[in-house]
This record gives sequence, C-alpha cells and structure tokens, in this order.
Amino acid sequence: MIHEELTQLESIYLQLNDAFYNEDEYKMKILFNEFINNFPQYIKSKNDNISDVFIEHGKIPGRPCSIFLIGGDTLRYNIEGCLRTIWAILESNKYQTFSSHCIEVLYFPQKKFTPTDILYTVPIQYNNDEKTNTLTVSDLLSVAKYSLQVLEIIQPNEKTSDVSDAITVMQSIDLALNNKPYDKPLNKSLHIVNSVLTSVVKRNLENESDKRFVSTMGFLIDLAIDFFTARK
Repeated sequence: MIHEELTQLESIYLQLNDAFYNEDEYKMKILFNEFINNFPQYIKSKNDNISDVFIEHGKIPGRPCSIFLIGGDTLRYNIEGCLRTIWAILESNKYQTFSSHCIEVLYFPQKKFTPTDILYTVPIQYNNDEKTNTLTVSDLLSVAKYSLQVLEIIQPNEKTSDVSDAITVMQSIDLALNNKPYDKPLNKSLHIVNSVLTSVVKRNLENESDKRFVSTMGFLIDLAIDFFTARK
C-alpha cells in the first residue's frame, strides 16, 4: 500500500477514534462512510470484524445496512469493528500510530491518575518464568519530562514540524497524567511521536554519561512506544 493511502487511513482512524470516544454519532457515520467509499477492498474484513464485536457483546449481528440508518449501541459496535479493521491494515503495513486503547487510557480516564497507576503491562519470559514489565503513570511522566527537555533545546532553525508536534503531544500527556486541563493534540500530531522518540530522544541518550540512567530511560521509552501502539 502506498504512503498516501496509509496516511489517509491513519487520518480516518484517528478522527473516527476521537468521534467514537466523544460519542459524536454524526461524525462517526461520515468517517465510516468515507472509509468504505475509499477502501472498498476491505469491506469483507470490516463486516467480519463488526460481526465479532456484536458476538463479543452477546448480540446477534444483523444484515449490513447503511450506517446512516442506525444509532446507539448498534452504531458503536459497527464503529468498533471498523476501527479494528483500519488498525489491522495499518499494523500489517508496519505503519505505527497511537492505538485507540492508548488514547482511551490517556485522554478519557475513568478516574484521576495517581503516580502508581499502571498504564500498560507486557508479559516477558525470564529464566523459563513468565513475568511482566509495567509502565506506570510515574514512568510515563519521566519519559515525557526527559523528551521535552531534549526536544525543547533543539535550535529553532533545526526544529522540524515533527519535533514541534511531538512537543505538543508530550505536553498534553504530561498535563493529562497530572490531572490538569489540556487541549487534546491534533490527530495528525499523534503518529509522529514514536518516530521522534526513536530518532531524536533515544539518540540523545548516547551522549549521557550516567549509564544507569541511559539503561533505565531507554527501557522506559521502548515500553512507552509499546504502550502507544498496543491494542490492549
């Protein structure tokens, strides 16, 4: 798939995800329709994912019909299936973006954050035992703080739009995790954070003299990237 198509898909995904969590039914329908009109080759995959969502919620999927004729939970199940489809396409093309799960956790929390809250866990094998690595609110705040320190000292004439967008996202994450008012970053800004973390922030660690800090922060950045892209 060409880059322009992936960029278009990512834009639909991020806007649709935003509409889904803001319960904007009109916008959900418009974006759903945009997806099926521009990417008809994925209609079967979309229908299969929608059926899976209905079944997971203990409902029997009905016959496909116009998205403009439905609402409520039926609409949300359709949108969730559509989001899964687009995510799978992006993932299969190794095109990383913020996952809907990450956006939900960061920007639509069910309660106020505390430093010890666990945002993400991933199982690992260690000496034949299964353990877990965890990313806490405190850990992600450390990543955001370090990233902002690195990105904000870049000279203005060397600061790309990607770096500027990454700063905006990191600032919003810092404010969100500190339970302070914030403006949600523009959808187009989200997908570049991982590449900036890898190409700019982690590279700066090579200049750090404290090897223990380098090891810890490098690990946390990798874990943060996993969290940003993980479906669950």
